[in-house]
Amino acid sequence: MNLLGIYNRIVGNVYGDTAPPASIPQRLKGRDGIISMVMRKTQEERNYWFMKREYQIPIVAGTKTYAFPADVKELIAARYVLEDGGIVQALSLRTGERYRMPDKEADYPRLYDIEGGALILASSPLQDSVLFVNCWAYLPKPPDNTDAWDAHSDALTEFGSDVIINSASVEMAKLVHDFPMANFYLSETKRELDKLGRHNFSKIKPAPFGIEYNDF
Repeated sequence: MNLLGIYNRIVGNVYGDTAPPASIPQRLKGRDGIISMVMRKTQEERNYWFMKREYQIPIVAGTKTYAFPADVKELIAARYVLEDGGIVQALSLRTGERYRMPDKEADYPRLYDIEGGALILASSPLQDSVLFVNCWAYLPKPPDNTDAWDAHSDALTEFGSDVIINSASVEMAKLVHDFPMANFYLSETKRELDKLGRHNFSKIKPAPFGIEYNDF
């Protein structure tokens, strides 16, 4: 389902057959509208299979700091891949965690930090390689152009359209001060989140005990 279809369902939920006020498209649509807001919130609250990403960062001997993708939500693991195909496993960490950075140089530093949109290795690497970073990343935000926004679809609108519709309907019901309606759609949101969560579990199977999850 595209965003226009989702928008029409929300308007129907809240206003029925009555024409909505002229301000409603501006409240619901656009990169900063209610629909985009609930799409982001849905991704913030749980990691879904369609948020898996792997980025490749060329590592240059002597260089510690590298640009890091802005859409990364949470790191899972990282590994260096060498020119001969060998692999050196790097330390797993989550965004926001900090480590003491040793001064000792290494061929492939095993500690790193994320700060100010940059990946900072613990020490200057002595060898060139490629760092493969496995992570959870946010889907791109919908475009701001009205026609492009209306036509936009992604994995969340495909698999979680009812989550978006009910969650945005909660916010719209609050705006019109219909709190029984808001409570109804809040209940529906929870039900649809549970359904999406069960689908997610079938897509992301837990790793066997004692084995690091890293199936990218």
